[in-house]
Amino acid sequence: RFIEIYDLILINNYRFICMEYADQKTLENKILESQKEKHKINNDEIYDIFVELLLGLYAINEKGYMHQDIKSENILLKKETINEQIYEIAKLSEPGFSRKLDGIIGSKTPCGTPYYLSPELCNDDEKYDFNCDIWSLGIVLFELLSKRLPWYKEKINYKDFLKLVINTKKTPLPENIDEKLKYLIQIMLKKDPNRRATL
Repeated sequence: RFIEIYDLILINNYRFICMEYADQKTLENKILESQKEKHKINNDEIYDIFVELLLGLYAINEKGYMHQDIKSENILLKKETINEQIYEIAKLSEPGFSRKLDGIIGSKTPCGTPYYLSPELCNDDEKYDFNCDIWSLGIVLFELLSKRLPWYKEKINYKDFLKLVINTKKTPLPENIDEKLKYLIQIMLKKDPNRRATL
């Protein structure tokens, strides 16, 4: 699932993207509202969102691209009618950082938002591959379940964030979390990309 882009317009060195309208705001808005109203996003809804994001990621990976900036702010929600039933659908957006990956050479350009970046993406010396997006999606899943980020420090740069992730444990998840969702987070947030879950 990916937000459709209709047109790209360049006016006085400013780029304007015309894209599909998402009438339910962002996943970040949903998480913040849930936090404010002190209600839990139910497991069925979390699984639905997660599967839709996996489908969107699969679609761009199949074309040889990484997203490189998956975060709750870049996940848009919209209502769609499917078989006469109305569903809230989660779609990836903001493909501006997307980069084509040569499977052998890999990539070395750090980008994206520090809190969602995998350790190898923060580290200028390491090459990275599709699994950097799996890490970011794991962070989003953690955020959906706990309403917070697993590693956080206000106003942090890539290098300091890398040290934070490498040297500290992630924030514990709340109690009574679905065991399958716990396991997904565990295998998606492996610091070693070679041990991390693949798509």
